[in-house]
Amino acid sequence: MEMTILKVKKIYDGTRKGEIPEGVLVFDETGILEVLPGWENAPVSRYEQAGRSVAVIDARDVCLVPGLIDSHVHLMMPGDGMKGEEVVSTMSQGEIQLVAGRNAAQALFAGVTTLRDCGGIADVTFSLKSAIEKGLVAGPDLLVCGSPITSTGGHIHYMGGEADGEEEIRRLVRRQKKRGADFVKIVATGGGTRGVVVKGMNLTLPEINCAVEEAHRLHLKATAHVNSTKGVETVLKTEIDGIEHAYFSAFDGTVDYQKREAENMVKKGIVVCQTLEVMEPKVERLGKIKNRTAQETQEYDRLSLFQERLFEMHRRMIEDGVSFIAGTDAGWNECPFGRVWHGLKKMAECGMSNEELLYSATGKAADWLGISEKRGYLRAGCAADFLMVREDPRKDISNLRLVEQVYKNGIRIR
Repeated sequence: MEMTILKVKKIYDGTRKGEIPEGVLVFDETGILEVLPGWENAPVSRYEQAGRSVAVIDARDVCLVPGLIDSHVHLMMPGDGMKGEEVVSTMSQGEIQLVAGRNAAQALFAGVTTLRDCGGIADVTFSLKSAIEKGLVAGPDLLVCGSPITSTGGHIHYMGGEADGEEEIRRLVRRQKKRGADFVKIVATGGGTRGVVVKGMNLTLPEINCAVEEAHRLHLKATAHVNSTKGVETVLKTEIDGIEHAYFSAFDGTVDYQKREAENMVKKGIVVCQTLEVMEPKVERLGKIKNRTAQETQEYDRLSLFQERLFEMHRRMIEDGVSFIAGTDAGWNECPFGRVWHGLKKMAECGMSNEELLYSATGKAADWLGISEKRGYLRAGCAADFLMVREDPRKDISNLRLVEQVYKNGIRIR
């Protein structure tokens, strides 16, 4: 098996402060063998003397970053504005499967080598994960929950996870585990599904609590979709591991930030996956229209206000020390796959440092997701998942968009 010695300008190793100038990465398809500082330390002769076939790549004008981790996506959704209800009513499951495969490939080409799918039709996400693992299609590693746990007619009910009462919920958690779920997603509050009270509670406290308990009994982490202050207060009464979105908002959508609850998140070690990117592409598109219709203007104003409130919440959580991992909500609304860099840029505008942002999309995410033995870091023993970028992302996080090459398991993808 041929091994590769790669010389680059700088290696970011996935830790909060880890930076290796004039870095040398030694790898093959089994994983990373060595990470060394100094181009002169490239161990070409040592490996050749040991009988290995060695390829040397001189890429001293690029920086190396571990494969990115997007910790909140919906692979079954096309990301073109189509609502979930329309997807399931107008597309066959085969077509939805193709959409999911296309989304996974798009993410991989942009340097995302791990995706956490936070809800979809179970057959679609479990099948895609299996196909990628078997090498039938190219894609990132997938962590999937299957169908999120919701109430009858609740938010994202069309994904197939309706359950009412503790007995049904426990049974659903067990079925998802049997299928191969990596974690449990609980839809604690409402959302954008038609006919649902957006900021209302979707499940009761006893229902949420039993889902968390059953997940933990099966050695799975549990995370909850929460888009209201009432929802935050409710899930923090359980032993939930993570929160998706964590919107501190009142019933009318205004900011209702509760410092005490944010401090409670910190105390309990809860990690938030804050999806600042989700509405940004639509705001961008509407903002470029010179002669907007009255309806377009109303939508633009509404979403701009939503973004303003979202950024305010995020800034205050940063100030109070809440822990974050990176997620985009790709697939939802008009949010495409492969724009992790853009969501990170928005987080930077809210006050997070570039070092912390890179960490949230690499090593920190891998640690929380339980995959750091092989993913999220560039160190000996890890899989050779990385991207080469033209400019240093620690100087400007949006440089992550300047992808030159992507490698997955030591194989060049792009």
